[in-house]
Amino acid sequence: MAYAEYKALKIVCIIPSLNGGGAERVLSQLASMLAEREHDVTLITLDDGKHDRHLIAEQVRRLNLDVMTRSTRNKKAYAFSRLAQSIRRLSRLRSAIREIGPDVILSFCDQMNVMTLIAASRTGIPVVAGERSDPRHQSLSQPWEWLRGSTYTIAYRVVALTHEVAEYLQEEYGANTTTIASAIASPPNPSPRDIASKSRKILAMGRLEHEKGFDRLIEAFGKMSDKHPDWTLSILGDGSQREALERQISELHLTARVTLHGWLQDPWKEHLDSCFFVLPSRYEGFPSALLEAMCRGIPALTVDCDSGPRAITQRMQDQTGYPGAMITANDSSALVSGIEEMITNPTAREEFGRRGAAVTDYFGWDHMVSEYESLLREAASDRSAS
Repeated sequence: MAYAEYKALKIVCIIPSLNGGGAERVLSQLASMLAEREHDVTLITLDDGKHDRHLIAEQVRRLNLDVMTRSTRNKKAYAFSRLAQSIRRLSRLRSAIREIGPDVILSFCDQMNVMTLIAASRTGIPVVAGERSDPRHQSLSQPWEWLRGSTYTIAYRVVALTHEVAEYLQEEYGANTTTIASAIASPPNPSPRDIASKSRKILAMGRLEHEKGFDRLIEAFGKMSDKHPDWTLSILGDGSQREALERQISELHLTARVTLHGWLQDPWKEHLDSCFFVLPSRYEGFPSALLEAMCRGIPALTVDCDSGPRAITQRMQDQTGYPGAMITANDSSALVSGIEEMITNPTAREEFGRRGAAVTDYFGWDHMVSEYESLLREAASDRSAS
């Protein structure tokens, strides 16, 4: 009875930084909403907190460990530096956990989960680990992949975004898993479709990394650029592939029509007038950008990744009889066909936007926070009873 429903929990949330996209957005909001439910919440990051992209509630205490890796050009020195930094991170993280003395820990992101499970070992504090990617497609480098297999078995629960990933984590790592989907809030301002439907602007958003597939989106756009000369493509986000994508845009002579806008604090302030949204990812965890576009009534085209996008569209299909977004096969030629259909069939396109806006009915924040809250209570209660 020590952790009955009215009992406030002392929770530590851990993530590498708040300088990122979907996982960082979700944890910052989740920590804030748990604190608003009168839980004692501390958010720990490994960085110095100077480059945060997401806000947290005033009730959440913030602890920045400032132990991110410093680079060096010498390979041997770099390898030694990485090892030394990992040891330093573990030491600082373990000290912080012991000093705070939480009832339960919630960590997000694969490598961070491994580090948290090691740091919290022998403390008796249960760890709920949030796996925010799809490890079937995104493996870690050694020795982190081996460590994931060794540590996920000691997590109180590993939270996957989809049932398929949960089953994989059980089979591959022996993890005790559960599934909690990501969430989206109803937006204050929907897309003005009377204007946007005529804008001839295509929008895409995400980290500029290989798995996000922006290279094949640019390629697909280039193949139809002559046929539809008055259409443009806007891509929002930053990442290691930016220079490669800029070269691709230049080589395809699309500089005047394809724009890489970088990361924006409020992307929807300037891009609500987009005609439609495209998710070209090779694989996904649970794409926040797709949810955000759909909830604003922006028609969405998504490739059929066998994780997040499929889970979103399948749930909407099951609940409403309509997928809420146009779905195309996960390859470049199908992406071309899908974009062509969205351009040339405005009636069907706008229907996707209208029906897709109901996504908040099935992936709402209150429901997601309650699921996490219940799981954290369960972990704390089991610890108290043991």
